[in-house]
Amino acid sequence: MHPSHIAIRNPIFIFIIVVVISLWGYVSYRQIPREAAPDIQIPLLIVTIPFPGASPEDVESLITKKAEQELQTINRNFQKMLKIIRSMKSIFRKGP
Repeated sequence: MHPSHIAIRNPIFIFIIVVVISLWGYVSYRQIPREAAPDIQIPLLIVTIPFPGASPEDVESLITKKAEQELQTINRNFQKMLKIIRSMKSIFRKGP
């Protein structure tokens, strides 16, 4: 006897099985542990440098470009440090 014949002859039985599996899935989903407010690190840096009375062109040439160059240097050094850390390995050996 094929499963399709059973389903056609007993539609209420199949409906009950579908409802039970759906409820089981819903209950299982509700029991999955999740954090209410996960700690998400967004790679963003905001730098504020007040320079009252200066024109936008002065701020760009005297402050912004120099600050961007310094921050890029910091970023390059940080990237080098990350490469070194990723390449480190620990070796454990059994003693004599």
